[in-house]
Amino acid sequence: MSVPFLAYWDGEVFRPMRNHAGNVGKSYKTGMVYRLGELNHSEASRGHYFAVINKAWKTLPEAFGDRFTTPDMLRKWALIRAGYSNKQVIACDSIREADRWSTLAKTMNEYAEIGVYGKNVVIVTAESQKQHLMGRKRFQESKDAVFEVLASILCVTVDQLVEDGRSAA
Repeated sequence: MSVPFLAYWDGEVFRPMRNHAGNVGKSYKTGMVYRLGELNHSEASRGHYFAVINKAWKTLPEAFGDRFTTPDMLRKWALIRAGYSNKQVIACDSIREADRWSTLAKTMNEYAEIGVYGKNVVIVTAESQKQHLMGRKRFQESKDAVFEVLASILCVTVDQLVEDGRSAA
């Protein structure tokens, strides 16, 4: 049985994406005819999105140091910057209690922005981009907004960022 793989059209032939190239020769026979079909647009869009984020993470300016230990942390930071976030405020009885809540909140999410303001703890997290929680239209809007945030910190245009992500996929 042949294994599905991603390929792109280079103008003359379909070429397997880098992360699929090794499996193609094992699963498909030279000289055979195979039916090609277009990938579900949302799957292709999501794959491209995460490839661009990964590429951006690998090329972060030194000013960001070790602030983001994973591409997903960078994605969540950019989502918050772009306004795709959830904000919770916990009102505490004392400053000491607020400090304890702040410490606890830091262990509950890989990336959250947490601040203590007097007796209040403010927790900001990125909005989930899971398909069943964020529809196609909102996902595309958030994707575009994240690309703008990333392009600005990398000092490139969105077009340059997106093109770099295509070559990394």
